[in-house]
Amino acid sequence: MDSSRITLYGDDLYAMVRKRGIVSLQNKIIWLDYSCSGIEWGFEGTGIEIELVSKLCSDHYAWIEIGVAEDGAYLYRKYIINRHEQKIEIKKPGKCARIKLTLLKRTEWKYGDVGIKSISICGKLEQGQNDGRKVIEFIGDSISCGYGVEKHSLFHKFSTQYENGLHAFPYLLCKMMQKDYRIIASSGMGVWKPHKDYTGLSALGQYEAEARKEEDIRHEKEFIIINMGTNDSLNIQGEEDRESFQSAYGQLLDSVRRRNPYAYIICAIGPMRCCLHNEIRSACRHQQEKGDQRIAFIRLRRKIWDGIGKGRHPTYSSQKRIAAQLYRFCMSKGEAGFDTE
Repeated sequence: MDSSRITLYGDDLYAMVRKRGIVSLQNKIIWLDYSCSGIEWGFEGTGIEIELVSKLCSDHYAWIEIGVAEDGAYLYRKYIINRHEQKIEIKKPGKCARIKLTLLKRTEWKYGDVGIKSISICGKLEQGQNDGRKVIEFIGDSISCGYGVEKHSLFHKFSTQYENGLHAFPYLLCKMMQKDYRIIASSGMGVWKPHKDYTGLSALGQYEAEARKEEDIRHEKEFIIINMGTNDSLNIQGEEDRESFQSAYGQLLDSVRRRNPYAYIICAIGPMRCCLHNEIRSACRHQQEKGDQRIAFIRLRRKIWDGIGKGRHPTYSSQKRIAAQLYRFCMSKGEAGFDTE
């Protein structure tokens, strides 16, 4: 075996690894764009070094998790990315072993981007294969990002150290269903009006921006799960606001369906407090009245709570219960989103 050091950059590295979630190649950097975005790569060798770059965002840093499966034993560590350039030596050169590397971003896109500049190995190259599994796409807010799972406390100042997308229901559900995923989620994001501290695009704007980037890739999506409305509900003052929200939610559904004619759309709400269940159910029913039979509403009820995470968000245990409820719901719809009845 050739054990010499090999370093891959940019296009060559992008072609070699299996992509997880939403990643993009820009200026020879593989950017991990959203929660749980990352890469997987297997090879036979002795050592690994990863060179990362980051666009730091004020006091908020990105966190990643790197797992190494070596001859069947799996070890992982989390790392804070708090410098513009950072090198991480995962496995020092030593005994040759069969190694599978997994690098996933625990935090959301708005607060500290992470990019992979290069990976160096001492070993033999192998190309990672995307296995063609169908995709579940998620559109959500801080609940989908896994905010709050890393600490139990009612009151807080927002910090990415309390967030872990790998302990949130989108990632957990896809593990249960053995599907790939695309997670378009951001803390504070709304359909109609966001949280007062949020400065990004609406759910529709963010979704369409990512959909345009995806046009050359064409993932086959089996389910699209939308869990939005919690932030919007903080802005509701009267009936006119409710009507405005329902109209905006309907526009989001129209865009999702236009781009995904065969996926089953699940309109979820909860488990945090929200006063817009009826409006979301009505928007879903309106789609059905237009002839769309591959869409359904589900309420994630508060009885699934098991403790309270940071900022009154679901704990890891609660997130597992959300994933289990959605798993049962998805399985009741059958493969490819068609009803089993």
